[in-house]
Amino acid sequence: MRTILILIPLLLSQINTSFCQSDDNKIRVNGHAQQKFEFVGLILDLTITQVERNEYQKTHQQSINEVKKQFQEILKPMGYDTSQLKEKFPPYNYYQQNKSESYRLLVNSKEDVQHLYAQNLPGVKYNQIKYTFDQNEVHDELSLTKQAMEEAYERATFVAENLGKKVGKVIDINYSSNRSSSKLPKESSDPIFSFNQSIYITYALLDQ
Repeated sequence: MRTILILIPLLLSQINTSFCQSDDNKIRVNGHAQQKFEFVGLILDLTITQVERNEYQKTHQQSINEVKKQFQEILKPMGYDTSQLKEKFPPYNYYQQNKSESYRLLVNSKEDVQHLYAQNLPGVKYNQIKYTFDQNEVHDELSLTKQAMEEAYERATFVAENLGKKVGKVIDINYSSNRSSSKLPKESSDPIFSFNQSIYITYALLDQ
């Protein structure tokens, strides 16, 4: 019994430093809530360039159009077509303008991206993957705030009861969010987009 009584104050001191601060008359706690959204599509940024003859790599010279034809042979069995390539921007380098073209391709799955990478087609370079999100989805800020407040209250109640106290009225409340807008981005480099809500509440501590 003596060991248990010694461990309880030690446990409470560790809890207080992690999500709350307290004294004899009040307690300040933190609550957190999160809402996640998964991507609905992928955009593959790629560059098609003409292939120069290279005896060491055993490659023959090919024009951009010839590379596109070979790329089409890879895309067609996958249900895509080179007509779906959307040109990103013209080459910024005058001397390279007839040697490379930049495109974006809307892809259905990560497996399709992996398959394209595995083909290692000369003249086709994959630059980056972007993830798209449903613009009709909007995060529920009110619900997140409520969840964060409930978590903060549960923490305050837990600590107060173990201190022989009970939670009183709210003295002060502050909250913060990791996003300035409630809208999802059109595209992102991350496959999951999250909204995080944190709330800091100071409660009065009352005798039981």
